[in-house]
Amino acid sequence: MIIGDITLIEHSTAERTLTNQKIEIEGEPPTVKKSVDGIESIGHHPQKITWYGGTVEDVDGIANVKIVSRGQTLIDAAFNTTIHAPYAISGGVVFYVLEG
Repeated sequence: MIIGDITLIEHSTAERTLTNQKIEIEGEPPTVKKSVDGIESIGHHPQKITWYGGTVEDVDGIANVKIVSRGQTLIDAAFNTTIHAPYAISGGVVFYVLEG
């Protein structure tokens, strides 16, 4: 778990930043494959975000998410509902983002 700032950016580019939030980020690094003709392709994987203190309503209408901790940008990605719609958990919300 990290403590960081989460910025929620709506489709209209309006944004809201919430500071000192408890967040977990789960995922895997991009897959890099080289084809027989030598061209490298990169496949990005969804990142699972668990935001303790957030709600499903907080992420309604969100297009992009940025998470910064200790001055380092950890996530700057598109909100992704292809895998799962955001869902509530005890004390928070889980949603997915896709970088790339």
